[in-house]
Amino acid sequence: MKNKINYAGVILAIVIAVSVFLPWVASSFGGMEGESVNGFEFDDVKITPILAFIGAVVAFFRIRWAVILVGLICFLQGLLHLGWYLLADKISSNYSNGSSNLNPSFGLFIFLIASFAFMFSVKKLKKNEATLIR
Repeated sequence: MKNKINYAGVILAIVIAVSVFLPWVASSFGGMEGESVNGFEFDDVKITPILAFIGAVVAFFRIRWAVILVGLICFLQGLLHLGWYLLADKISSNYSNGSSNLNPSFGLFIFLIASFAFMFSVKKLKKNEATLIR
């Protein structure tokens, strides 16, 4: 039986890898725009492009449990960062005439959406389809 390629999973893995290099958090001070920081500047996110490459390979070979595991790891990592930024926004620093804030940026949201969709990119395998690399 011919093994179908999971194009959606491979494309989503590429989106996950690219979104690491997009802005994840933007800072502001006293209403003025500050700097944007991409996800790759965080130590725990540096492994994510490798995970995305592994995810693309396992999605290509339709190894369902591995696709779900890689997607779940990435999604939980994104939720952890989102929680940190939302918590930091609640406890933002107040100075004499201004305040500083950390706001989640679009790269983090793309990362979260792509990671969540990646978990479900492998459709249910039929009984006669192998889940191991041949």
